[in-house]
Amino acid sequence: MRRIAGLALVIALSIFAAFVESFRNNLWIGYRGYESPYLGDLPVGAARPAASQRVIIVLVRGLRLDEARAMPALNDLRNKGSALTVQHEPPAYRAPAWATLVSGAGAEIHGVTTNNSLRAPQYSSLIHLAQSAGLAVSAVGSQSLADTMGSDAQRFEVVNNTDVAQRDDDAVRLGLDVINDTASPPRLVLIELTAIEETLKSMPGDTAAAIKLTDARIKTLAEHIDLASSTLIILADRGISSQGSAGGAESDIGVTPLVMVGTGVHPGVTQLVQATDIAPTVAALLGIPLPAQAQGKPILAALAMPATATIAPPMANSADVTATVVASPTLAPLPALLWSSALQLTTFYESWSQIVHQPRFASELLRAAETDIQAGKVQAYERFYSSVTARADDLRMARLNTERMQRLPIIVGAALLIVALIGVVLSGRRWQPFAGALLYAAIWFGIFNYVRDYRFSLSMFRNSDPTQFIAAVARDSAILTTTISILIALMTGRHEDGLEAITTVMNTLLLIVCIQLAQAVWFYFQWGNSFTWALPDSSQLVAALVALTQISALSIRVVPELPSLPMPLIIAFLALLIYSLVKQKEQAERYRRLR
Repeated sequence: MRRIAGLALVIALSIFAAFVESFRNNLWIGYRGYESPYLGDLPVGAARPAASQRVIIVLVRGLRLDEARAMPALNDLRNKGSALTVQHEPPAYRAPAWATLVSGAGAEIHGVTTNNSLRAPQYSSLIHLAQSAGLAVSAVGSQSLADTMGSDAQRFEVVNNTDVAQRDDDAVRLGLDVINDTASPPRLVLIELTAIEETLKSMPGDTAAAIKLTDARIKTLAEHIDLASSTLIILADRGISSQGSAGGAESDIGVTPLVMVGTGVHPGVTQLVQATDIAPTVAALLGIPLPAQAQGKPILAALAMPATATIAPPMANSADVTATVVASPTLAPLPALLWSSALQLTTFYESWSQIVHQPRFASELLRAAETDIQAGKVQAYERFYSSVTARADDLRMARLNTERMQRLPIIVGAALLIVALIGVVLSGRRWQPFAGALLYAAIWFGIFNYVRDYRFSLSMFRNSDPTQFIAAVARDSAILTTTISILIALMTGRHEDGLEAITTVMNTLLLIVCIQLAQAVWFYFQWGNSFTWALPDSSQLVAALVALTQISALSIRVVPELPSLPMPLIIAFLALLIYSLVKQKEQAERYRRLR
């Protein structure tokens, strides 16, 4: 029975590899196609007095923090205004980053997880809110920017010059035309500069020149902006590594500069802020309602707003906090902003609580702090914000733990199966499978971390497409698995026959699969296999995809047009051939010794 177990494993592993490949693909499709349940209609808050007549945002795609600190013109603006550092959360790809910048919400809320989303944006955005408030909005940028948010802008100038060196010059020229438009002067202007990103991806050796030219273009724009009445904001959507990748939480990707200068801005402020804080800050400068799904808060330290307050009527003792409206003229600019933000956060998290089936909490916290917030006490607002976000984090974890307990029986069953499979290998009383599995794990660790310089990060997926990365991982795993199998087969000369040699090699593959399966089972326990209300931790997602790819590599497609090859069958044939050669050599040596 033990001899033919190897043949059974050949069939079982081949079938299981095909199943795992389908599961892995569906896992990524579920992440890419995530549909946020939080985008229902939410009440829009009241307008407030504007702190700036015009806000001009210069979006420098892919600008890293270290690169920004080497730009003289940008440093000059930094010295005149607030120099902030922005923390971005994965997925830090172009489209999700843009969605966060204009909505103040993370990907779990706005629902954009990759650059390949086919759904039209449904989240509440700065551009739409400004337009709804009667403010003219203009944008200058690429077709990608136009596809993402151009439909909301009153005027969008598409820069379609194919020459990377000239594209940003066109953007600056068109941007100045928009700024100087007296017929329909825009209150919110967005100008996109792409040279740094395009150069990093196509001609990385010219990056220093692209940074220098971008700095000169920022200087040109700043010289033509009246900072006595306007606010200039220079920011990056996310960083791009020297290898041209983005998406993860690495310091060169997830940390970017934010420079604010001009009217409504306190100079000399330096602090770390979240990417979700940018949209509420721009809304504060323009006096427009805050985006309905915003999770961030205005960067109060960087905003110059009068704090004298007139106490408003207390909140009605009602569970429906959205029914409470305090007219903005009753509060001075700073208290009005604090109260508007507190109301927006309360409204959002009351809705959020219902969606995740957890107790409502935000209204209770707001009632406890309403008097101090309406009085313009920043510390009271900060305590309220911290309490709201902490309670939301706790309730999110509670919901996740509930779902994990529901999956626990499946996890226990899978764990028992893995233990049983290891027990089957142990019953063979052969050391070779364990040596082979340990050797595979050690060599794979070296290849993954040092030879390929891979990481469990979304930045491994170029342009948010994992196809190339998955193919490389599958290729490396297939080569390593075959090599380990050949080494184990070379150690089977003392086995009784070829079937027993095949069983030893197949048991080696089984142990390797068990190692990877344990990682996939752990991910399933943590996050499940479908994402309906929460996104998984990105590093754990990538780790699961890597583990599943190593298993699926047992059924590898060498030529796209041809069916996948069952690697266990090929390896079994090689094992039998190698065993025959080793056995013949051993018998020949034994015969010579007898002579």
